[in-house]
Amino acid sequence: MQNIVFTIWDNPRWYNTLIFSAKSFSDKKYNVHVVHRKVEHDSLGKIDFGKKTLFYSVGSKKRLFSLLEYLLFFFLSFKLIFLYKPRFLVIYNRKALFCNIFLRIFFPRLKIIYHNFDFDDPRNIKDVKILLQTKLEFFFARFCKILIFPNDKRGKKFINLANIKNTKVIEFLNCFPKNYYPKRSKSLNRMLNINNKILLVSRLGSISPNHYIKELILSVRFWKKNTLLVIAGVVNSEKYLNELQNIILKYQLKNRVKIITLVNNELWFEILFRSKIGTCFYEANFLSHQYMAGASTKFNNYLYASVPFIVHHNRDFILFNKKYKICKIVNAKKPQQIAKAVNFLLNNKKIYLKLQKNSHILFNKHMNFEFQFNNFFKSINAL
Repeated sequence: MQNIVFTIWDNPRWYNTLIFSAKSFSDKKYNVHVVHRKVEHDSLGKIDFGKKTLFYSVGSKKRLFSLLEYLLFFFLSFKLIFLYKPRFLVIYNRKALFCNIFLRIFFPRLKIIYHNFDFDDPRNIKDVKILLQTKLEFFFARFCKILIFPNDKRGKKFINLANIKNTKVIEFLNCFPKNYYPKRSKSLNRMLNINNKILLVSRLGSISPNHYIKELILSVRFWKKNTLLVIAGVVNSEKYLNELQNIILKYQLKNRVKIITLVNNELWFEILFRSKIGTCFYEANFLSHQYMAGASTKFNNYLYASVPFIVHHNRDFILFNKKYKICKIVNAKKPQQIAKAVNFLLNNKKIYLKLQKNSHILFNKHMNFEFQFNNFFKSINAL
C-alpha cells in the first residue's frame, strides 16, 4: 500500500484541488495523510476526501499562530514521513512550505511538490511582513521537485520573479470532476420567497473588496424586471458587508438583490445550477487577480455547470475567451455595461445557447479535474 502526505497551514475543506486530489489518490489505493491547521467551524457540510484519507490537525481553535504550533506541525509531518515512507510530499501553501521544506534534510529521497494558490509581485507589496514571506517563499521554492500553479502564466511569473532555473513547473487548473454529482438543496425558493419564473444571476465566492460587487449591485437598477441577483459566500469584512447593504437600501433594491452569507455545499450547488447567468469580476490590482482564467473558483463553477457568465475585461480573460468563446466580457467598473451584458444574454437565446455549448465542450475536453489530475499524476511519477 502506497502512502502520500499533504500538508496545508489552513482548513483543507476550503480547497477544491486538495479535496479532489485526496479522493483521487484514495481511489488509486493510496493512504492519504493530510496535516493541517485545526479546522474552525464552517458551514460547508459533509465533504468526501476519499475513504483512505486521514487527517491530523495542529493548532488552537482560535487559530492563533505560535512558534510551538509551527514546531508541532513540523514534527507531525516528520513523524508521518518517518512511519509511512511516502515517495511524495505535497505542500499546499506558503506557511506549510516554510515549515516542511526542511524535511528534505532528513529525507533526501522524498519528492517535495509545492502547490501555490496565490502570491503577488514583491514590487506591489507594502506590508513588510508579507514582503519578507514572499521573498522566503521564492527562496524555498527552488528546493522543490515540482512547482504547481492554477494558471500557467502565474507559474511563469513566479519562476521569473524567484529566479528559479531548473525546477519543473506545471499547471493544475482549479477544475471540477466530470463525474462529480453534488447534492443540491431545495430550499432556495422558500429562503428568497421567489418562484421558478424569477431568473437568477449569481455571484458566488468570498464577499470582499476587489471584485466589483458594488458596481454589480448598482447594475441591477437597469436589469430586466424578472431578474434577481444572488450574492452568496463567506464574508471577509463586516464593514464591507454593511457598505453593500447600505447601497441596496439607498437604491431600493431589497427585493432585487439577496446576500446569503451562510452557504453549505448543497445550497451552493442549488444556486449554481439554478443560475441563468454567473458573474466573475476581479480588480487586477495585484498579480493573482491578473491571471484568473482557470484559477478562479467562480469561473470553474460556472464552467462546470455550463452557466454562461460575465467577466471583467482583464487581459487574461480576453485572451482566454478569444480562444474558447465561453463568456461575455464587460468593463465591470461601469454598472450600465454590466446591465447591458446581463440583458443581452437574457434576450439572445441563440448566443446564450452557443456559450453554454462551448462551455460544455471545453469542460469535457480538458478543463475538468480528471484531465488536470492525470497530467499531475504523470508528472510526479516521472520524477
